[in-house]
Amino acid sequence: MRIIKTRFAVSAVLSLTAVVLAGCETTKPPVVGPANVGYQCLPVPSEWNAAGSVIGISGGVVLQIGQVDDIEVKTSLVGVPKYSSTSSVETGLVLKTLETFTTTKGWAANIAANAKGTVNVTTSYGGSTGLALTTGQPEPAAVKWFKGKGYRVEAGTRYYLIREAIQATEISYEVKRSDLAKLGGEATIKAVEGKVNVIDRQASDTYALNATFAKPLNVCIKPVELVAKGFSATGEQFLEFAEVKSAILPAK
Repeated sequence: MRIIKTRFAVSAVLSLTAVVLAGCETTKPPVVGPANVGYQCLPVPSEWNAAGSVIGISGGVVLQIGQVDDIEVKTSLVGVPKYSSTSSVETGLVLKTLETFTTTKGWAANIAANAKGTVNVTTSYGGSTGLALTTGQPEPAAVKWFKGKGYRVEAGTRYYLIREAIQATEISYEVKRSDLAKLGGEATIKAVEGKVNVIDRQASDTYALNATFAKPLNVCIKPVELVAKGFSATGEQFLEFAEVKSAILPAK
């Protein structure tokens, strides 16, 4: 089993402001909003970080441990009336997201050489959205899978099971005009035009880069933490899960 490493730079705690589950037209949908503090949104959308998967975080690096085989995941359509957050994201991730996860091929490599450092981005998600839920009690299955793969909770690394994931098919990156240099300057915007939808918002002195994914991607997650609670006489770890009450993604 490969462990994939992904580095995120996040400058703020990201929270889900409101999610309305879309049901039948004759049924009033339940609301998942600020009272549900367990949701955390990713700085960039991801094919990884899926419901039913285990991740680890160590030294600012997100480790994609793997998908738990015996956890059933069901996805339902949802509507997100409004969601946005501001984070500090590596410029390369911004550019690569727009190219990798959309049909806008062939431009990012040409301008990435001019992109430097991190940029403050206000990210909004929308389009056809889904809520992926693990069913039943997934924690025992995750513990069994984790031990069966030979993994142990090690000092310096925190492990999480993703119980739920919100998915979306559209993204909007809003970048301040003063930060354009970090994305390669005006040449970047000119290169993007025609491949993603670019809006010059002169009133707010920003550019908005809007794109549609070829398929829904994970954009927000609800994790629970896998923690060690002692050892047996043979050295086997006793593992249990704990509620997550703060941001798990590394802060810059």
